[in-house]
Amino acid sequence: MNKKKIKLLYVTDGIFPGVVGGLQKVSFNHIKMLQDKVNLSVVYSGSEDITRFENVQYFYFPWPDKKDFWRINNYVNQLKLFSQHVVNILSMISPDVIYTDGPLLNEVFKQYKQKNIRRLPVIYHPHGLGPYQDNRTLVSKIKSSTLRPIIRKHCLSSDIVISQGGKLSNILSKRIGVQKKSIHNLSNFVETGSVAINDATYDEKNIKVYDFIFVGRNDKCKGLDFLFTTLKLVKKRCRILIVGAEKDAAFVTKCHEITWHKEEKSKEKLAELYHSAKFLILPSFVEGMPTVVLEAMSLGVPALCSDVGAVSEIVQDSENGFIFKAGDENALIKKIGNVISLNDTEYAAMCLAAGKTIRQKFTSEIVEQQLLNLIESSIVA
Repeated sequence: MNKKKIKLLYVTDGIFPGVVGGLQKVSFNHIKMLQDKVNLSVVYSGSEDITRFENVQYFYFPWPDKKDFWRINNYVNQLKLFSQHVVNILSMISPDVIYTDGPLLNEVFKQYKQKNIRRLPVIYHPHGLGPYQDNRTLVSKIKSSTLRPIIRKHCLSSDIVISQGGKLSNILSKRIGVQKKSIHNLSNFVETGSVAINDATYDEKNIKVYDFIFVGRNDKCKGLDFLFTTLKLVKKRCRILIVGAEKDAAFVTKCHEITWHKEEKSKEKLAELYHSAKFLILPSFVEGMPTVVLEAMSLGVPALCSDVGAVSEIVQDSENGFIFKAGDENALIKKIGNVISLNDTEYAAMCLAAGKTIRQKFTSEIVEQQLLNLIESSIVA
């Protein structure tokens, strides 16, 4: 007798390529992974321009297309409207469990408390927990003070809270107060077949046009401004490719060779861009488990990253990349020097180690069963 499929409601505020970003790629990969394993319904927003799978039921809720959307009051109000939309969907499909990417269920928890709807198990993936990581500016402090209570309520109301490890587990248990038994580790991943480098192969003929590639948006939390400030103190001229961030006159420097490239949605083209650089550089102040690090390392491109979020779960300093303390100019300068001084043998070993790390821990084949076990355990609990 065939085992009855679990009915899963997957809730996310955006799906790649409709919305471009690491979190949105996670949502796309999860949906692709789960589509034939569970009876899957998806509530999403951001953009309707997504890849749809035939056996998945989709419910779209539009974010307002306004320049002032990200003002914090507008964002909080939109979260409330979105979560009310989820409440309405629940009455239509009657799932067994809810999986949510982001704090999108406030109205659902409210209805649970008032006993207006049936209590379902909730798996919550808060990703990078940004409001608990970055408070460098007045704006970030205001946003954090507003969003922390919402995130905390979400965490404490959920049956399972996902951590990607590193500093994130400590935030969940010690700063938010989630019981350790409710915290479950689940890594981000790349597709198994996309890991292009193994122990026996390393292409020495692969010419590196750039010393570093940065992939991401021009956002304070991504540290691009910090990177350019630090580069002014680096004496050796570096060649740097910036992908996805709009060119900013404030980042123009005569000391280094900077090339700007538009946001790239093509997987094949992005792989070419990764291969054109010696190292990925990620000087973020806020991260979960960065998709760009997994993508680059899966192609044998080591990473130079700030030690935030779950970065330390992927990058081992001086083995498959380098790590430095976030915001520490001297530490970043030293690590850039380490990258530049690598000889061919050392660099080849680091490239191989990067690919091996992804192949052994962070492929879809490995994570798929972990995710399915997590979903099943939430129902049993």
